[in-house]
Amino acid sequence: MRNLLKLIIVSIAVLLGTTVARAGEGGSSYYIQGAYGDFQAGVMGAPGTYVRENVFFLDADTGPIPLGGKAAVSMDEKLWINLVTILHTTDIKIFGGRYGFAINLPYILNADVSGSVAVGGYSAFGSQSMNDFADIAILPVMLAWDHGNHHFIFEPVVYIPTASYDPNKALNPGRNYWAFDINGAYTWLNPETMQELSVVSGIIFNTENPDTDYRSGTEFHLDFTAVQYVSKGEFGVGFAGYYYQQLDGDHGTVTGPINPSDIQGMGVGIGPAALYNGHIGAGKFSVIGKALFDLDTTDRFKGDLYTIAIAFKL
Repeated sequence: MRNLLKLIIVSIAVLLGTTVARAGEGGSSYYIQGAYGDFQAGVMGAPGTYVRENVFFLDADTGPIPLGGKAAVSMDEKLWINLVTILHTTDIKIFGGRYGFAINLPYILNADVSGSVAVGGYSAFGSQSMNDFADIAILPVMLAWDHGNHHFIFEPVVYIPTASYDPNKALNPGRNYWAFDINGAYTWLNPETMQELSVVSGIIFNTENPDTDYRSGTEFHLDFTAVQYVSKGEFGVGFAGYYYQQLDGDHGTVTGPINPSDIQGMGVGIGPAALYNGHIGAGKFSVIGKALFDLDTTDRFKGDLYTIAIAFKL
């Protein structure tokens, strides 16, 4: 069941990326800090169908960002979000790699945001709250290769704008544009020392938001997890970290003291991670907990992210 833990790689990114600001339009992105790094990120589970239930809490704030064609001078967010991830793996081989696919179904349990827009005496947004379905994402092709202690998965992600969007609101369940993440995960796992190092890296290409004529810049993300397993793999403890960099500026028009082409979000952070592998009768399950703390950010929200999840095979 440890193999299922790689699901959190896209789970948080899909879910929180729909509402939480990072870089780009709304100071946000489909990427969330450190979320792509997790236990055995480069390992695909045995053939079958897996389900993972995730709950996330984020507490974050930011300075000036572009939002709905205006300049928001400050924003604060608190979010509780639930995500169901369904993964199906097979023994079908494509280019020598085992094939699988996945879908993420996010729901915002509760979201509160407060902020202001100040342009020549004009102010808007104020405080808002909501609960709603967010944008879904699919991984139509996942290919996994294994060689001894080395494991790799090629897993591009397609973010689909399925949720509602209103440019006059500070808080939206959807981002209102498509995005494509060319993403790969690598895991070194030593069964003798029970140690692991996983690294995930990708580049996100964003399309234009048709309601605001705004396109967020291309994004690079690098996440890692270092783990020590004990009790024959029943427990795992370690830490996760990330580095995020927007590769080019945004494109669009903003009313206020913000030039979209100058926006190039950056962030770095780290935090603890732990897992427990348990049994109920003949079945197995995994419980995962993680906290990520931003150390430094530019042009993006800075905050603390806490996650708890349970995963099992059907």
